[in-house]
Amino acid sequence: MNALGLSEHVYPQALHWFESSAFSVQTLCEHWGQWLSQHANGYRIKGERVYVADGIKVAKEGRKMPAVKRLHQESEDVSRHSAG
Repeated sequence: MNALGLSEHVYPQALHWFESSAFSVQTLCEHWGQWLSQHANGYRIKGERVYVADGIKVAKEGRKMPAVKRLHQESEDVSRHSAG
């Protein structure tokens, strides 16, 4: 969706394509693989193709994020005391 330049508000409308019986996901993947193999400028590591996907990047407030440590402060007062 991002590669097509579509905004995130069209995602819900696009989801019906993934539940549709109008096409086969297997066939779609095969055709996509064939298309990629015809384009030699694809990214490879040790001869193997690398596929990169991009998800929706929308912040969700109030939820914990994986692999992010929580900051812990000893006191409620974070102001610095003057050394005087």
